Amino acid sequence: TAAGKAATATTATTASTATTAPVSTTSTSAAPTTTRRGATVQVGAADNGKTVTLHVGDTLEVVLTACQDCGYSWYMTGKPNPAVFTYEGEQSATPSTTSTTAGEPPVVGQPVTDTWTFKAVGAHTTGFIAGYFPPGQSTPSQTFQVRLTVTA
Repeated sequence: TAAGKAATATTATTASTATTAPVSTTSTSAAPTTTRRGATVQVGAADNGKTVTLHVGDTLEVVLTACQDCGYSWYMTGKPNPAVFTYEGEQSATPSTTSTTAGEPPVVGQPVTDTWTFKAVGAHTTGFIAGYFPPGQSTPSQTFQVRLTVTA
C-alpha cells in the first residue's frame, strides 16, 4: 500500500545515478552548483543522479510527475538524513493546464505532480531516493536519486 511504502522509507546517506528536471544542479562528475542562502531549490526528473549543493536554511523541493490515473505513483523510498534536512511535507497536485471545459468529464491519464519539501538544517551530505511504482507492484519501474550537500 502507499502508506506502507511511505512508512518503510529509509534514511539515504548517498544517492547516485538513474534517469531525468531543472535548477541548481550539476552531474556528479563536475563541481556542484551552489545557491544563495535562504533560497528555494527545486529538483526533478532531469536532475536524476546529480549532486545539488544547498546552504543551511535553504528549502529543497523534489518535484516529480506521475500518471496516477494509470495507477503509477512516486513514493519516497530513501529519506535525507534528519540531521541534515527536516521533512516539511508532501503535496500532490494536478496541473491547471489539464483542466477540462465546463460540463466535460475529466481527462483520464492527467499528470499529477508530487512535491516533497525539506528544510536544510545541518551541514553534511545525504541523499533523496524515490521509486515510481506501477499498479499493484512492490518493485519500482524507475528510481529517482539525488545527492544533497549542505554547507554552513
